[in-house]
Amino acid sequence: SDNVSQVAIRLFSDKQLRIHSILPYGTTLILATSEGLVRADISSKNLGSIEDSFRELDLPGLEVRVILKLHIGSNETIWLSGNNSFTHLKSNKSGELEILDHVQDNRFRGIRDFTIDHENNVWLSTFKSGFFRYRTSSKNLVQFKPGSSNSTVTSANTAAIECDAEGNIWIGT
Repeated sequence: SDNVSQVAIRLFSDKQLRIHSILPYGTTLILATSEGLVRADISSKNLGSIEDSFRELDLPGLEVRVILKLHIGSNETIWLSGNNSFTHLKSNKSGELEILDHVQDNRFRGIRDFTIDHENNVWLSTFKSGFFRYRTSSKNLVQFKPGSSNSTVTSANTAAIECDAEGNIWIGT
C-alpha cells in the first residue's frame, strides 16, 4: 500500500520520547524507547484505537530504562538491549511477557547492535569494548577486542553486527 499514517503516543506527551526500535509481534507492536518498553494493540485498523492502546510494559526484574534494540528470536521469543545489558523475553499463556534471561556486564560500555546466530548465540557490538558472544546454552560470555588472541578486529569501536544465512558474523567498525 502507498498509504502512510502517523500515530500519536499520548502516553508520553509530557516527555521527550525517543523511539529506538520497533518490533511487530503478532497483533502487538512493541517499541523500544528512551522511557522503556511500550506496547500497542494493532489488530484494529482504526488509528484512534491503536493510539488509545499504547501502554507501558512493566516487567518485574527488568531494571533497564532505555531500550535500544529489539530482535525476534527462535520460538517467537524477544531479545532486547540497553546500554550495558541484554534480556531474553517470552510471552506466557496469558500473553504477558516474562524474562527468560538477563545479562548485565560493565565491560559492554554501550551496546550498539546485536544479532542472534543459528545456534542461538547472541553477538553484541559495543561502543568501545569490541564485540561479545554470549552462548545461551552455557551462559558463557566471551569478549573479542583488538590485541586479544581470539580476535582479528582492529577497532574496539564496533558499530554494527549481523549474522548471514550461512552463519557468518559480519561486524562494522
